[in-house]
Amino acid sequence: MHAGTRRLEQTCEIWADRLNSDGEVARVLVVDDFRDLADAVAEALTRPNVRSRCAYSGEQALGLITRWQPHVVLLDLSLPGTDGFKVAEQIARMPGGDRPVLIAHTGLNRAENIERVRALGFSGFCSKPLSFGPVLRFLNVH
Repeated sequence: MHAGTRRLEQTCEIWADRLNSDGEVARVLVVDDFRDLADAVAEALTRPNVRSRCAYSGEQALGLITRWQPHVVLLDLSLPGTDGFKVAEQIARMPGGDRPVLIAHTGLNRAENIERVRALGFSGFCSKPLSFGPVLRFLNVH
């Protein structure tokens, strides 16, 4: 099997430092077309200092990013229509410097996808099922 196409083991790697929301409540947007999964992840991440919302499509995510301005977007890559890669490209073109931290949350855990998310400016890659520990540590909550 070619090394570039091998399936990676379950992983959740976040390459950025901890989120610094300057004492604000951290806003996390969970984007996944599987509503039950998105809702469960958002609920699991919610803490006194973390607020979560869900978007179930790329288009809905882009609207919420503009209006709600999340600090972090946990983004499924394989969305129908505007997929997670296209969402990331559109976020990169948004005016202003306060873009959210992007963390891929996907079942597409192949080496070439990790390389692609790094190139698009993602700060992490978490394969499904999600391991909450690294995400919570990044959000600086316990």
